[in-house]
Amino acid sequence: MDKKKIILNEREYVEEPMLRQLERLGWSLLRAGEEGKGDPNVTFRETFAEVIIEKKLREALLRINPWLEEDQLAPIVREMTTPNVTGGLVENNRYILEKMLETYEVEVAEMEDIYNIVIKTDDEASTIIGRHGETIRAFQKIMEVMLFKEIKEPVKLLVDVNDYRAKQKERLEYIGKQHADKVSETSAPAYLRGFSSYERKIIHEYITAHYSELTTYSLGEGKDRRLVVTLKSDTNEQPQDESIE
Repeated sequence: MDKKKIILNEREYVEEPMLRQLERLGWSLLRAGEEGKGDPNVTFRETFAEVIIEKKLREALLRINPWLEEDQLAPIVREMTTPNVTGGLVENNRYILEKMLETYEVEVAEMEDIYNIVIKTDDEASTIIGRHGETIRAFQKIMEVMLFKEIKEPVKLLVDVNDYRAKQKERLEYIGKQHADKVSETSAPAYLRGFSSYERKIIHEYITAHYSELTTYSLGEGKDRRLVVTLKSDTNEQPQDESIE
């Protein structure tokens, strides 16, 4: 193909894993239809722009604290729905992290139009990383939304905890090498399933850099999406509407 395109599906690899995690914890999930086309009233909102459902939040607070009066409830709701955070990227990160971790340090560096946020914590790394990295992806999404609401333009972030990303990259490159070697030896394509778009991108970049005779592209949709590793001579079989990652 003449043009290589990377598609990052936040709904599939960030929002949906977070919703599934909440379901496992006993939360009820309401589907309001296709994004932008559903009925917000199904989820007790007037518009989808309402991130927090204030009506349900008030009901939950009163169930937990039945002695609260309206003059006590109002400031609690206001603090939870309108974070008193001003300043830059570090301040926003600290506000969220203080709700999750007891001890941590944050470092922020800008590289190639992407802000790299490194969170350092001794004993609570698993809290922010989550199962298969689901929590760290959700945290990154929350930060992007908060920053967009504050500065009115998209901000690219990459959140790391200790050396999680480096170890993840090392593991993915090892997997990519194993499959690339097998394809080179057998001339049969390999299919890698169960990886996020970010993970497929790392594998693709490794194979592209180290195996000039091979190429990669993605097939399928949703949970069935997979990365294909194959000989370049076989790319005439690649569907024309599929993206290379």
